[in-house]
Amino acid sequence: MDTDLRILIVEDRPTDAELCEQELQSTELEFQSRCVCTRESFIAALRDFSPDLILSEFSVSTDLTGITALKIARSKSPDIPFIFVCGTIGEERAVEAAKAGAAGCVVKDKLHRLGPVVKRALEEARDRRRNELKVLTELAAEFASGFEQLETDQFYEYAADENHVTGLMAGSARRACMTDRAACPTSPSRLTHRPATRSRTDTKR
Repeated sequence: MDTDLRILIVEDRPTDAELCEQELQSTELEFQSRCVCTRESFIAALRDFSPDLILSEFSVSTDLTGITALKIARSKSPDIPFIFVCGTIGEERAVEAAKAGAAGCVVKDKLHRLGPVVKRALEEARDRRRNELKVLTELAAEFASGFEQLETDQFYEYAADENHVTGLMAGSARRACMTDRAACPTSPSRLTHRPATRSRTDTKR
């Protein structure tokens, strides 16, 4: 049960937002929600509310459209599932939404489809996170295995610049998943070996 699920709703009609909430509650989803309808409030909610899911009307009568909201979400929080909930949506809009990265579209007069679409999008997001974590864990194990083979009087330096490992491990998991290990500058196979330099004092001894 998703007791901590946070849903951000982009809608300029409060009654429509309430209908979405009621439909999801009827599917036994437990969540907290926030409704916004302007660009400023949407960006603030991405930062402060940290949603797990975004539901959005396609046409909003403010300075924020559904496609604009999707593009902002993709740039700031690309892993959050984004679903359009629209009065009507034609083939052209549906294609545009899919190309922009929407996880699904639900027409408001068929809100009974919202629950299944939301649950599928959330499950797919969980699967992606699990796969990304698995890749990062494997990469960490690969590095650990490489460094365990170092002798006390040896060390390795990177063939590329010194920020590559930090960038890989602290960067987005999605970027790590897309990395070709064979070409990765931080792969242990690309480490350049050289003997440790001893100080003059050690040499005299």
